Amino acid sequence: MKILRQNSSLPDVSIVFLDWSCRESFHSLDYIARQDVPRDRYELIWIEYYDTIAPEITEILSRNAESGEHLTVDTWIIMDVPRNVYYHKHYMYNVGIAAARGKIICFCDSDAMFTPSFVRSMIDFFDAHPGTVLHIDEVRNVDHSHYPFDHPTFEQLLDENCINWKDGKTTGLYEVSDRIHHLNYGACMCALREDLIDIGGADEHIDYLGHVCGPYDMTFRLVNHGKQEAWHEKEFLFHTWHPGSDGIDNYIGPHDGKNVSSRALEARQVKSVMPSAENEAIRSLRLGQGHDRPLASILDHMQRSTDLNRWIIDDHKIAVSLGRSAYYRHDFKEAMNHWRKFLDSTRDDPSFQAALGWTYYHLNNNDKSMTAFNLALQLDRVNTEALRGRGWLCNRLGRHDEAVKDFTRLLPLLDDSMRDYLQESYRGRGLSHLHLGLHDEAIADLSSAIVYTMPQSETVLHELYNTLAHVYLAKANILRRQIEPDNNTPPRPVLRHLKDTIRSHKGLYYIARHGHSFFRRVLQNRRHV
Repeated sequence: MKILRQNSSLPDVSIVFLDWSCRESFHSLDYIARQDVPRDRYELIWIEYYDTIAPEITEILSRNAESGEHLTVDTWIIMDVPRNVYYHKHYMYNVGIAAARGKIICFCDSDAMFTPSFVRSMIDFFDAHPGTVLHIDEVRNVDHSHYPFDHPTFEQLLDENCINWKDGKTTGLYEVSDRIHHLNYGACMCALREDLIDIGGADEHIDYLGHVCGPYDMTFRLVNHGKQEAWHEKEFLFHTWHPGSDGIDNYIGPHDGKNVSSRALEARQVKSVMPSAENEAIRSLRLGQGHDRPLASILDHMQRSTDLNRWIIDDHKIAVSLGRSAYYRHDFKEAMNHWRKFLDSTRDDPSFQAALGWTYYHLNNNDKSMTAFNLALQLDRVNTEALRGRGWLCNRLGRHDEAVKDFTRLLPLLDDSMRDYLQESYRGRGLSHLHLGLHDEAIADLSSAIVYTMPQSETVLHELYNTLAHVYLAKANILRRQIEPDNNTPPRPVLRHLKDTIRSHKGLYYIARHGHSFFRRVLQNRRHV
């Protein structure tokens, strides 16, 4: 690694920008230089993954020197990673943690626009809320006419091409049920440097190689460490469209189908604090060793202790990535075509085995699906994808007792942010309870599944209400068989409970009114069944 410039002051905030020889525009530096706090209160650290010494930065620094201005870039590090090694942002995050001299570290998009109050908002927030990890959401405009970057005003970016702005703030901040997928967790994350070191820095596991990554890995583990996650309600970043901003054609690691890392979500679910793969130099800092060493020595330690060969993109990784892309498109045949040649070499990867199990499941190869799910759970007993998949497979195979056990193990591992998985898991267990004749348990599970179903998922809601109606019908048929021999009426409390329960579910009430005659008679208060 090379240190082209190094800051010697002690600012309040260290802003870390990352580049892997991909930046076409360096406009972010202009905005960072125009903050409304004294320049010595923050530093800008630019980290280049490969060997590119950006001429644009050189030119900016030359202009600064000629005019006597504070240099825009305070610390400039060239990591000099070989070009055949794929970019790993988490490795760069750790370089930023080591290089930062501020109390607060801010990792943010290096191609964003920042208001003059950006740094002040950070400082003020941490003065008031020191025990937090702060995120600042990003306003995104998809108008292609701003590319190449044409320095639009902030007001221009709030036009009809802005996809996430409403009444003075981003739409994600209004979200209650699924914030992980509506807020931009990768745009800007701020935390105290000492807190980041306490949790071992960024996780350098290979699952974070390439596009599926982000500082939210540290956010989730900081929350598990006792910090409070917070989102600024008034400060925002602004971003314009450019090619490649969606990560197309990048290597991708395992994610939840919506580009949130599966490994980060698992860390959140199982309350992990430490990373799966800790950087050795950050580990030394965490243990109180080397704080007084020069930055060059710390970075040398990082370089010597990091096996870059594991991040070389070979035929195996290309096939795995292409297969994942097909898998998330639900093109399971294509996924299997990419993965087929490399199945033996992925037997020790629980995330891959879980995805393989789901692929076989959708291809109706039940035996291989079960083998893959079992292997994933042998490697990682709390692998949520494998537990969910094996639960559904056991349902398909009629092994409902086993399905109930898997879903029951799974549900405590999911939090309220994982609405889709909660809905599927309660629905799966509800179906198993129905097949086992446990009607009250089925009603409870299916009702919970309805709570976790997004309102726009009308097909899923219809299916859930329809299944719930069948459960009540099964209960009603049992009741009818009990009373038909002597032609007595059902006990009034039973009928009243059934009627009230039906009416408590809007969709079920509709089905009852227009569906089975027994339900209609209950709702019409007919005493005779």
